[in-house]
Amino acid sequence: MRFYFNDMTPELAMHYAKQMGPHSTGTMTTAQKYAPWEHGVPVTFIVGELDNAISSEVYDRMIDATEFACRVVWLRAQHFMQLTHQKQLVEIIEAAARGDVVYELDES
Repeated sequence: MRFYFNDMTPELAMHYAKQMGPHSTGTMTTAQKYAPWEHGVPVTFIVGELDNAISSEVYDRMIDATEFACRVVWLRAQHFMQLTHQKQLVEIIEAAARGDVVYELDES
């Protein structure tokens, strides 16, 4: 439970953990069939600095695998950052959609 939800109260973490279902191993073991960056689609990686589910080394390998320039935004958040950092995620996604480079976020 604290593996995924390590930046929230234990009670809230338990609430979300109870809602989790199984995850397909194929998403981690099967080669992707479409790489958007190979077709000119801009890529923005949002990396959780507190993510205990995916290590920074794995994130680095995923980013390096693009072989193209991509935006990388480090957010001080855990794996399920959409639960605790909605405002910041909206800012990042909107900036990416506009083609802006995100350097600083309002962490409040």
